[in-house]
Amino acid sequence: MRIVTFNTLKPEDKARLEEAVSRLSHALNKVSNPRTSAIAVTQNGRHYGNNIFLSNCTLFCAEAMALAASVAANDSKVEKLYFASGRADSEVCTLISPCGNCRQVLHDFARLNASSIEIISTTNTMQEVMLTNSDELLPEGFRSASLGKMAQA
Repeated sequence: MRIVTFNTLKPEDKARLEEAVSRLSHALNKVSNPRTSAIAVTQNGRHYGNNIFLSNCTLFCAEAMALAASVAANDSKVEKLYFASGRADSEVCTLISPCGNCRQVLHDFARLNASSIEIISTTNTMQEVMLTNSDELLPEGFRSASLGKMAQA
């Protein structure tokens, strides 16, 4: 995992992070902070997700929602995931990485596609950027024989 400045990124990565930050307002987080936004990028397109956290205390993370959107589009060979976080109030959001559950989901998608997923994260201020990948976030993820094809990957 590396932390770099936004200005050092390739133009395409800057544009995708700016797009993820612009979509933070789409989050439905009525219980806590932060708001999050994710863009799953495949060879065929981009799939979007935002976190949903309402009164029943069930959290749907932006990363999982973006991956689910890629599955719904029959386009689940995810190569990159752009992730942004921000707060609805005036507090400054700290740079965060995917939660444990999302790390496992990213691990599973990477195994299905036999290729690590690059993950690029920032906050709404776009000063610092975290660069990592699904292998680094969860090098020894859960592997279940009941997952069929994934067990052989």
